[in-house]
Amino acid sequence: MLLRRVVAHLRKQEWTAIAIDFVIVVIGVFIGLQVNNWNAARLDRAREALILDRLQSDFSRLRASSLVNIDDVSRDYDGLDAVVRSLAHRAVAPADADRFRDGLRWGYHYQQLAGRSGTYVELTSSGQFDLINDEALRAALVDYDQIVSDSATGFLHIRSLQTAMAPAFTRHYTLSAEAKVDVDESSTVDASFYSALADVDAYDFANMLADPSFRDSAEELRQMQAYYLGWHRTQFDLVESVCERLAVSASRPCTTPQAETPAR
Repeated sequence: MLLRRVVAHLRKQEWTAIAIDFVIVVIGVFIGLQVNNWNAARLDRAREALILDRLQSDFSRLRASSLVNIDDVSRDYDGLDAVVRSLAHRAVAPADADRFRDGLRWGYHYQQLAGRSGTYVELTSSGQFDLINDEALRAALVDYDQIVSDSATGFLHIRSLQTAMAPAFTRHYTLSAEAKVDVDESSTVDASFYSALADVDAYDFANMLADPSFRDSAEELRQMQAYYLGWHRTQFDLVESVCERLAVSASRPCTTPQAETPAR
């Protein structure tokens, strides 16, 4: 109908009416575009709110897992430290007895980082990462995911060194399991799997003192656990950075549900 009016005005050379019709068309198009933009922005904000909720769920879980991992690896390091200290003092002090056994049991254990955020992976793979408006939150998410990815290579290298140390470290004690599998350098068996099945049954401290390879392996394994502990603490710090930004963007902090202690 508007087009017919314009044509009629053109035939009659009614320029004022033509101008008015033109303005009406421009205003109508502008309003239509604005309504579309408002609707798109509203949908984007709704999607962002859902994304923030999912990220909070992910990082609440990751935060709880990181705390458990730090506790586990700290126990592994403290146990090995008790072993090294006892060798230096040539006796196991009563106060170190439990930690000494923990060191023997968990000395070559390792704990992977808590893992990636499934929501982050989905956002980056689908091209929706920019739906998050908070630039600082985006940067914190990238930093967190980077350390998890980088750890894979570092952990693999340290794990190979731990496996090489296992034969020297495990030769002077027995586990309470029905059978203890000997792990040599060429074995694909993960010695920490068997140590998780049983506690230390008995150990020969005199032979440990007389065996330089045992002392060297204990010191090397302690250093490896120190590396692990550093990685896990760094991961926790980055999880905290993400949670702090989520508290700003979503107006509520990450909760920390009770995490299940992983089987060791």
